[in-house]
Amino acid sequence: MIKFFGNDLTIVERWIKTAVIWCLMLAVVLASFWQTISEVVGVWWNQAYYNHCLLIIPIVAYVLYERREIFTRLAPAPSAWGLLVIGAGAFVWFLGDMADTNVVKQFGLVVILQGTILTAIGVRAVHGLLFPYLYLYFLIPFGNFLIPTLQDITTFFVVKTLNLLDIPVYVEGVFLTVPNGKFHVAEACAGLRFLVATVALGLLMANIAYKTIGRQIIVVLLSLIVPVLANGVRATGIVLIGYYSEMQYAVGVDHLVYGWFFFALVLLLFISIAMTFTNRKVSDSYLDFSRDYWSRSLADASLGKWAFLVAVTFVLTAVAPLYSLKVENRLSLAEHTAQDLDPGISSFAKADVESNWHPRFKNADNELLVSYQVGEGRVFDLYMARYAYQHRQKEMIRFGNTVAAPKVWSYTAGGERTVEFGGRNYDMIEEIIHSHLGNRLVWYVYFVDDRFTNNTYVAKLYDARAKLLGDSLEAKVFAISIPIPDGNEKMAREALAEIAQNLPPIDTMLAGQGGKK
Repeated sequence: MIKFFGNDLTIVERWIKTAVIWCLMLAVVLASFWQTISEVVGVWWNQAYYNHCLLIIPIVAYVLYERREIFTRLAPAPSAWGLLVIGAGAFVWFLGDMADTNVVKQFGLVVILQGTILTAIGVRAVHGLLFPYLYLYFLIPFGNFLIPTLQDITTFFVVKTLNLLDIPVYVEGVFLTVPNGKFHVAEACAGLRFLVATVALGLLMANIAYKTIGRQIIVVLLSLIVPVLANGVRATGIVLIGYYSEMQYAVGVDHLVYGWFFFALVLLLFISIAMTFTNRKVSDSYLDFSRDYWSRSLADASLGKWAFLVAVTFVLTAVAPLYSLKVENRLSLAEHTAQDLDPGISSFAKADVESNWHPRFKNADNELLVSYQVGEGRVFDLYMARYAYQHRQKEMIRFGNTVAAPKVWSYTAGGERTVEFGGRNYDMIEEIIHSHLGNRLVWYVYFVDDRFTNNTYVAKLYDARAKLLGDSLEAKVFAISIPIPDGNEKMAREALAEIAQNLPPIDTMLAGQGGKK
């Protein structure tokens, strides 16, 4: 029979007792953050970029099994330091919930889980199990922000290779045109899923197959470099197959099949190379138990201390979601003033044409898309969307909300640009988008909590701040766009800049006072 408390418990008995108590803590975390957990599991299951996250918990279990010696030689000792980690994680989760930012909530949730582990097993045991402890961060589906950069790197690689082979290529952002066909380095072709999965594998291999830090760093660097270069080679191969086969092969589903076979081969090659210089034997221990730090005995916690740690854990994990629910309920019941969108522009006449550009901001309370005449045969488009109050199902900044409506327009290139409207300067986002209808130049900016920003993360922080401090909950997006004539981006920028100078300040247009003096 296993005893739960007393000074004569064996190391194994202390681990069993600790595991049972930690499961109680885990149950409270699961109950308190069930919605966040269900959302993140849905991302793992439904988004191909993050299918590898489904393997993280089994991998952690395997790593713990590899270190099973620890559970017979190093006794756990609960620590109140874990409560600070739980509190920090709960605060991060709360900020993410206020800002409706899933990745921040998920990061906070993982920190909370780590805090419960630290509370239950203590600092020394966490130190001994540091790799699986930190490996839990791969449960967070992150990396989307890398996609544009990876697209640019892949495009650069393809173009340089084609130039070396004397194959003519015309480049428009991430769109490539060779004499007998066109190619698009799409988001799915950026190589994100392969990069993240390979880095996760590389870190795992570095830890379990190598003892020295130098070799571990080499393996991790290889896991970063190999998938990026491999994706460039894959994309180049697809273009070359299409070019030399007169577009008979490597188009449509073909290039996806070729890509997966190629990545499987590269992954095997990476593992083969990495395993050639391993220096950890099966019999090697992960810890040097001859050191006093690992071998000395630590007293177990009393029943009173355990009760205190568990009680505070329960409180910390319950407070954040309960307070968040209270804030959301209060704000949702508040009166939100209705407002029609009318920029009040008198310097340009409305054009009697329907724009082929339709931004998508789902569930906006108000939207306005207007085309204006600029000289003979030229028009520019102005778009505004308004959210009276943002919540989980009604966010201005979320996946799918964009100035380039999916399935019609594709992102080509982008950056930041300072633009003058009515004598005032605004830092805006620039995007060049492409479709079969041609290319367009778009400038847009967010307006949250009575502040302008061209940064989506800052906009989220402004929204969280407004909810917490009782400031303006209204959020808006403002955009103007013009077709790019014959691929001349410079001409389009100059034309749109001149139009902007003759428009009222964005503040007054968003307030519906653009025509007032």
